[in-house]
Amino acid sequence: MSAAEQTREGLGDPVELSVIVPCLNEEGNIPELCKRVLKVFEVGELVGELILVDDGSDDGTAAAIRRQMDQAPAIVVGCFHDANQGIAAAWRSGVAVARGKLCAIIDADLQYQPEDMLRLRAALYDHSVDIVQGWRSAVGRNKGPRYYYSRGFNWLLNTVFSMKMRDNKSGYLMCAHEVLEDLLGYQGRYHYWQSFVMVAAQAKGYSYRQIETLFQDRKQGTSFLDGRALEASAKSLVDVAQAAWEYRLASPPADAATQFLQRHPVVDRSRPRSPANEAYWRAYLGAFNQCHWMITRDVEHYYETLCRTQWLDGAALRELQDEKLRRLVRHAYRNVPYYRARMQERKLKPEDVRGQDDLHKLPFLTKAEVRQHLYFDIMSDTHDKSQVLEITTSGSTGEPFVCYADRAQLEFRWAATLRALEWTGYSFGDPSVRLWHQTLGLSSSQVLRERIDARLSNRHFVPIFELSDARLDETVRLIERLEPALVDGYAEALDFIAHHIRRSGGSVRTKVGAVMSSAQTLPAQSRQTIEEAFGCRVFDKYGAREFSGIAYECEQHAGHHVVAEGYIVEILRDGKPAAPGEVGRRGLELFARQV
Repeated sequence: MSAAEQTREGLGDPVELSVIVPCLNEEGNIPELCKRVLKVFEVGELVGELILVDDGSDDGTAAAIRRQMDQAPAIVVGCFHDANQGIAAAWRSGVAVARGKLCAIIDADLQYQPEDMLRLRAALYDHSVDIVQGWRSAVGRNKGPRYYYSRGFNWLLNTVFSMKMRDNKSGYLMCAHEVLEDLLGYQGRYHYWQSFVMVAAQAKGYSYRQIETLFQDRKQGTSFLDGRALEASAKSLVDVAQAAWEYRLASPPADAATQFLQRHPVVDRSRPRSPANEAYWRAYLGAFNQCHWMITRDVEHYYETLCRTQWLDGAALRELQDEKLRRLVRHAYRNVPYYRARMQERKLKPEDVRGQDDLHKLPFLTKAEVRQHLYFDIMSDTHDKSQVLEITTSGSTGEPFVCYADRAQLEFRWAATLRALEWTGYSFGDPSVRLWHQTLGLSSSQVLRERIDARLSNRHFVPIFELSDARLDETVRLIERLEPALVDGYAEALDFIAHHIRRSGGSVRTKVGAVMSSAQTLPAQSRQTIEEAFGCRVFDKYGAREFSGIAYECEQHAGHHVVAEGYIVEILRDGKPAAPGEVGRRGLELFARQV
């Protein structure tokens, strides 16, 4: 594909809507299409652009596009394929040059009515969904053989992919630019991928709404399917098998970060495991579902994704956070009555929050408000009670706090914790010692699974609620015997043991790889004492019971890395972001499973 025949920099006002139109031998339809789309921009009072993609036409389509570009520069944009590549490839070319925050796709043959774009846009905003698709009305529609082929294929897609679409094959839809870009990130080789755009939307976790749109007979030109309906149907059946593999059988959990990486690839430069540790990891994953009671082997997907997103640069990481934030706000407005009411009080719509610079527009959520609304309207209307876990804090800062986390959020936290542990030099399967409360608050079956998991992961728990001299001596002997790659636990417990070691001889008489402290503040003097006693560096973790690990130290020990793929952390002063050097209070935005 050649570049768009137009400079894309500095072209005036921000574009709200990019209309992308694949064109194959549509010379006769181009003038009317442009006239009607530009009228839509005028009537809708929106800044828009029309991107016409000539997909290797052998008539005068390319010349017709260039004439429209001359008549409406900076509004009509042309992309040109040297050879025919198909509708999906044309969509990709259009998205690559689109500037709009929204994208619409429509055919060039004027069977779909451009005027319906204003209805798609209204539905997108009014219902706060990710995608609005126009399904082809039967009113006035020619019910020839192609109509019945289409209806049969729609039934097949609904059956195979457990959907309830009126018109899966409709290629008339509108969504955010980033959503369309993500949908087009398919992996398989298809004859007609465009038939699976809504299948991809469901597999990737997007919300959608369908509205009825008029579909009229073509007035000029011929369809590339004319005379090829049976051939196209046979190829489509082959495509169904490919799509079933990609979107049903091999489909990973819906995760914005994975989809973001398809558009912003990075190289994972993490330290590789030894062959023995890699074999240990694979064996552990094979038994993972049997030794956990809420989370599943999907942790592998989140872990592998996090190992790559950690190499994104600052700008790309912020872009990922902004994308997750937009998805989260759309979900909250659509599915959480509490947030919808609070946002409506402020006259806010999801489209008013484009990124972190707009966070100040959203209402703060306090623990008191969570307690007040927890069993009324603060839970998502779409949550599955069998897939959420109650989390209760210890109440060390006052009253215990109860909240809930769903399975996907717990799996993300597990993966983020493992990634941070590996920043210390630990590799899964290495022996480790944990000073923790291993079974506090667990049922008997959960205790059994926790102990099996500890054995399989080569992790040894030391209860920290009884630290007598005898227990301290026993803990030191355990550490000396195991030579752990990692000792982690409460900062106060580590400090207590370190002082005991110093009193008993100065340091442990074995090699310890690293120490990770958490749960309490780690003063500089405590850090020094622990490092001298264990003979290794301390890596500090900042977290909270309701959120798990929020930020961790790496080997540079120059501050804490926020788990930016899951949290936005702000330091606030009087409700506003603190300036550099100012002291404030932490504010936290959590990305839930819907993002």
